[in-house]
Amino acid sequence: LRDYSSTSPALTILLARLWELRNAQGSELEQASVFLQILTVLSKKQHTCDIASPLPNSFQSVLQDIDRNYLLIRNLSEITQRHFISPATLNRWFREHLHISPKAYLEYKKLSHAVQLLSNGASVTEACFGSGFSDCSHFCAQFKKQFGQTPLQYKKISE
Repeated sequence: LRDYSSTSPALTILLARLWELRNAQGSELEQASVFLQILTVLSKKQHTCDIASPLPNSFQSVLQDIDRNYLLIRNLSEITQRHFISPATLNRWFREHLHISPKAYLEYKKLSHAVQLLSNGASVTEACFGSGFSDCSHFCAQFKKQFGQTPLQYKKISE
């Protein structure tokens, strides 16, 4: 994996996230999700030929902003306005360096937080709004799409 992680920032980020989760209580579902994302990155043949390119400072700043404020960020235009970049540039950076869309990255951060809240006994509604979603039906749909079960099903399993 070292050979891949040196050429794929996305893989490095995913491996670090999996390492963080290794002993976290109630994180089996999140670990499985991260593991599947790692397999997806590894299965893409282009990654074996990529030349490592460092993340631009501006993009690092965007990632730090999202990591610190993902609960408050309602849409991607907030990020583009704060960092004075176009939506096309934001999309290009994410696709080029992380191989996912900025929307998917932001939703993943929010859904990961929702899993933690549900594991700690929060209701589905509390997890929805506590994770930065403003619409429970969208939250439930995204949760099911990401994890293969509804938030309520997850909550019942994790109790």
